[in-house]
Amino acid sequence: KHVVKFFANQETNCNRIHRAQNLGDLVPTIVSTAPNFYKYKKIEGELFANSVTQKKFKRFLNWAQSDLWKPREIDNFSQLCHEFYVDKTLGRIEKYLTKYKDSERHINQEAVPDIYELFWGIDIDWLCDGMPVQFHGDFILDNILETESGFCLLDWRQDFAGNLLVGDIYYDLAKLNHNLMVNHEIVNQKMFDSSCENCYILCNSKLIGCKEILKTFVIENGYDWKKVQTLTALIWINMAPLHDYPFNRFLFNFGKLNLYRVIND
Repeated sequence: KHVVKFFANQETNCNRIHRAQNLGDLVPTIVSTAPNFYKYKKIEGELFANSVTQKKFKRFLNWAQSDLWKPREIDNFSQLCHEFYVDKTLGRIEKYLTKYKDSERHINQEAVPDIYELFWGIDIDWLCDGMPVQFHGDFILDNILETESGFCLLDWRQDFAGNLLVGDIYYDLAKLNHNLMVNHEIVNQKMFDSSCENCYILCNSKLIGCKEILKTFVIENGYDWKKVQTLTALIWINMAPLHDYPFNRFLFNFGKLNLYRVIND
């Protein structure tokens, strides 16, 4: 009737515990902790990745808007966003390029510049002009339980550029947008192609419908859809060095292609 989580990094474990206290009843109740472990009560429910429908997805977004993404006040938030979006991304790109070359100049028959030219084509001040809120940090359908009373969040991120209380709503929105296209079920079945001639991933039609609902939600609530798309592409590029071939090559090429498209939209 409990779940035990283990982390090799004790600081990550400690920060997760502190964030759980701040998130309150949005996450399971932690009942016991140790330097590398925490234990929480098992929540009865269905993984939202399995139970989601377009109608439920609309309700979920409204729930997140009212219960999760509560505004927070913080000075110099743009600096945190710069560390998280710029410094971290440049580090991940460097890590990827230590093993693989960025040699593809055409992806899906589109002329795409090298990764650094693409990245510095982003308006960094605009990208880092975030919106500080109470956040989740790994906001994907696989980290959400649908319960009898609503929703419960799992596997929350331990910090946002070192801050335990505040994150950018745009990162949560971008993570969700990413997951509606690149999700575990599709990846596990290897329904993607990493080649630069035909870089694609097959998408669930139900989730593509949810993606349109997300886009409408973002626009109607006054958020910037282009920023969500830009961060989604950066998420794929950031993920690339953390995975093995051929998925890492797919993420890098797919991220580059989508970043090129959104910059030149």
